[in-house]
Amino acid sequence: MKKLLYLIPVFLLFIGCNNKEVEKLKLENQQLLTETNSKDSIINDFFGSFDQIEGNLSEIKAKEGVISQSASQNNEIKQDARQKINDDIQTINDLMQKNKQAIASLKNKLKSSNMKIKKLEEMLARYEKQLQDKDVEIEQLKKKLLDLNFTVETLNASVDTLKRVNKAKEEIISQKVDEMNTAYYALGTEKELKENKVISKSGGFIGIGRNQKVQQDFNTEYFKKIDITKLTFIPINAKKAKLLTSHPTSSYTLEGTDKKVEKLVITNSKEFWKVSKYLIIVID
Repeated sequence: MKKLLYLIPVFLLFIGCNNKEVEKLKLENQQLLTETNSKDSIINDFFGSFDQIEGNLSEIKAKEGVISQSASQNNEIKQDARQKINDDIQTINDLMQKNKQAIASLKNKLKSSNMKIKKLEEMLARYEKQLQDKDVEIEQLKKKLLDLNFTVETLNASVDTLKRVNKAKEEIISQKVDEMNTAYYALGTEKELKENKVISKSGGFIGIGRNQKVQQDFNTEYFKKIDITKLTFIPINAKKAKLLTSHPTSSYTLEGTDKKVEKLVITNSKEFWKVSKYLIIVID
């Protein structure tokens, strides 16, 4: 009986120790279960992110192909393709940024989990290398587009230069033609012509030399500028009219009545202005 009483405390102590061990085992099991669930969750997150990265890389590759094809068709990117290329480049940039953010996030998760999963680390390193290689490809593609744009701009600059040169030549030619077709005439009484320094007192012409060039003291304001290709007659409306400058008589006529000269009609413009581009008519 005494032995039995002695064994009871020992038995109770044994049971108590077993209960503590059981609780410890339960706690360890729970921790292992939590770690396993956490590990599974991380692995699932990783593979979900890997799928997204793969999808982005595939889309980037497809858009790179479209851009390369557009750029290699000829030496000039058509205007309607420019906006599409710009949109594709922007999409590529956005997808690359998302991939880089995803890789950085996965690395932080793996580091904070205090877990060493070699397979995940290797996959992260592989995707990181793919992104670096893709960065190089994209930069090469952008450089190709820039080089192509530079060629187009240079060509456009050359065309613009030629246009400016041709325009300048056309303006010079037009100016020369205008000068060839430009003439001047003055109409007035002898008194008016003298007062306006068109003729001298002796009846000679002020400002008209042997080569019919206007001198510095020539009163150009009194002369009217005309286009010889358009002028066919000059109204006179005077009793008498006399041409003081040299013009072939066969190239013009004075029309009117016996009492009045109504107009000077130029019948042959080329011959009329051949000797002089200045016409002075004295009227009474």
